Amino acid sequence: MHQCRTAVSRGLFGETFFFDSAAALSIVQQETLNKRRLLSLHYWNAGTATEVQILTNQLQDLALLHQSKEQTGLAIQYLHRLKTICNCNNVIKRFCDTGGAYVLAAFVDHSEREVRSLSLDLSASITCKKRYFQNAFVLCHFLRILLHLVEHSTCEMTREKSLTLMFCLCIKNESVSQLFCQSGGASVLLRITRYPLLSTASCVMLGMVLETVPQYKQRAYEDGAVEFLADIACRARDDLLQTKAVEAMVVIMNQCSETSNTGRIRETALRELHSLFQQFEEQAAARSLAAALLDVVHCAEAKEEEGE
Repeated sequence: MHQCRTAVSRGLFGETFFFDSAAALSIVQQETLNKRRLLSLHYWNAGTATEVQILTNQLQDLALLHQSKEQTGLAIQYLHRLKTICNCNNVIKRFCDTGGAYVLAAFVDHSEREVRSLSLDLSASITCKKRYFQNAFVLCHFLRILLHLVEHSTCEMTREKSLTLMFCLCIKNESVSQLFCQSGGASVLLRITRYPLLSTASCVMLGMVLETVPQYKQRAYEDGAVEFLADIACRARDDLLQTKAVEAMVVIMNQCSETSNTGRIRETALRELHSLFQQFEEQAAARSLAAALLDVVHCAEAKEEEGE
């Protein structure tokens, strides 16, 4: 559809801003944009919290626009700079407190690959540092956005970096891990094992999250996670994937006596578990894993007997 656009101003870097007529910024907003650009030039090499605030404001202004190629280039320039200077907790805190997480949420699903990549990388580097930063990003609905991207994005890079960011958000954070499970995150992790490059990492994250919030092991069991993981482990040609799938099963079935009989394991899955156990028993390097897997088999069989 043809959209009518009107040039607003040419900035100090030589770029021209265009606005859709239906969503044109007010005169005050235009003036604010120009003033912020003047300030950003002054502080460009300052490396201070002030520069972070200015760059964040610039990105927020760009997020309001239907961006031209020049404006997308500006967004990339600002994101690169933020990635460089957000290297200590004080600066990152200023970034979060001035709405940085909210701004990045508008760019992680950008049409331009480099913008998505920079936004996801910057978010991951920030959230892995401190619980305060994890919570700031989650409050901006990052989990919902990432759960969609990791499963449905057609870009392999975006799926990989979205999973990395989800890991950074959840690690050692019980509240975020709980929200992740409440949002169906465990099921998403199982489904994305269909992507070869995500399968191992998704098994690792599933085990990590359920260790953090063990009250969701029962739900994972009832949703068929053990059967799913047993199938992955049996079909896997990669030793690491097989190991991580089994380890995730062990996490779910740990303290199995505390779980209910709901969601019994199918007989075919039990056969797969026995087959895996025999396979690991024959490998000297895998015998410790075989012992853990045997506990899974015993728990699964006990549940079958309880259900008869």
